Amino acid sequence: MAGMVKQKLALLLVEALSDKNAIDFDPNKLQLQRPTMNNDCANWCSTVPTRSGIGIEVFGWNTMTECVKYGLSLSNARGFYDVYAKLP
Repeated sequence: MAGMVKQKLALLLVEALSDKNAIDFDPNKLQLQRPTMNNDCANWCSTVPTRSGIGIEVFGWNTMTECVKYGLSLSNARGFYDVYAKLP
């Protein structure tokens, strides 16, 4: 079972992408990413499903905890979304 932060983040993502017809999804699909020598990557990523069956790729640049605590800001980046926390 996914932790409380993942559960809340999944709900926030669906809410933020509601205009794209996002639907509820399994919070366990939120995956941590690790930077490598070849690429600097986001902290976490996931695919948010939609009613039409097309998944929306999201990449979180702040921690999941920061995103849940401060809220989400999404930026469309050519076919996927970068997700940031609304830090104070």
